Amino acid sequence: PLPPCGSAPGRSSGEGAPRDEGMAPPDTGLPCVTIGDYISNVVLKELCAGQLLTGAPAAAGFDAAPMLQLFGRLGSTLAHDILETASGWVPVASQVSADTLLPDLDQFPVVTQDVEGLTVQQRKLLFESVEIILDGFNEPGAVGDSMTTPLLPRIALASISAQVAQVLEHLLYLRPTGPGNQFHEADMDLSAWERLCDPESAALRKQSKADLVDELQQCRQKVFSLEKDLAKQAKSLEAETACWKREHERTTGRLMEVNLALEAKLRQQSADCKKFKEQVQCYQRKLEHEQWLQMQKEDRIEELESELARLNRQQEDMLLREREYGQRIMRLHVQEFESSRRNDQR
Repeated sequence: PLPPCGSAPGRSSGEGAPRDEGMAPPDTGLPCVTIGDYISNVVLKELCAGQLLTGAPAAAGFDAAPMLQLFGRLGSTLAHDILETASGWVPVASQVSADTLLPDLDQFPVVTQDVEGLTVQQRKLLFESVEIILDGFNEPGAVGDSMTTPLLPRIALASISAQVAQVLEHLLYLRPTGPGNQFHEADMDLSAWERLCDPESAALRKQSKADLVDELQQCRQKVFSLEKDLAKQAKSLEAETACWKREHERTTGRLMEVNLALEAKLRQQSADCKKFKEQVQCYQRKLEHEQWLQMQKEDRIEELESELARLNRQQEDMLLREREYGQRIMRLHVQEFESSRRNDQR
């Protein structure tokens, strides 16, 4: 069976990492687990859970041998790669290795005032890093015919990322919280360092329970007064809002009336424009018809003029032929008269 993927009581932080004074003492009785074993078991658990949910029949049982072979081939340096990649976003990951003992995930600091966990940006970058590293399990060539793809969907990657982030957060809890520890970090948090070095904060942590109760009562009185002021401001704001709402409704009513009038005027202008466009089109068609008639008349006139010119030429030719014929007849008559006169003279 797979080792438990949650916390394992009785583990120490490993590699000389000091335990927070506020941490409760761990239980004993269970074997120690390293961070590398924990990450490997988490990935293997998600692989098996995905196959159980998607493909394996309940009656035939579940064969984990192909899964173990695939994990043995692709997951040999998985924990080391995840820690090495996460060290760029979470500095505490560079202080541990895959052989470091897993911290007690079921134990939390007693004093949580100055405890800080992972930010949303760090969790997002950690999820993207885990997605890139575990992408080899979703490649088509890495999966056999007996397994359902994808082996690690995004919900499984999110689960793995969340559990790795939980381990890194507990490693953050185990770091020393003194002011001198800030000088060993790659990026120094000035606000946290000033808060730790502030004598007032140190004195506040050393106060007695009665002083803390008195201060808590004073803070509650201040909160009550602030709530009263906030209620007054809320009432005044509500009254102003109601006044603004009425003014807005009146203004909106006037604007709606103006809008209706403008819409009616616009509809009237649109109807007039449509009517004028129709009249213009009608006049344009009439003008085109008149132009066509004019062109027909001009063509007819040209035809008649050409016909008239042809008739004139025919008439002139006939007159010319008749004139020539008359002259020939006159010459013949004259010749006959002369011949008859010569005959008479003879």
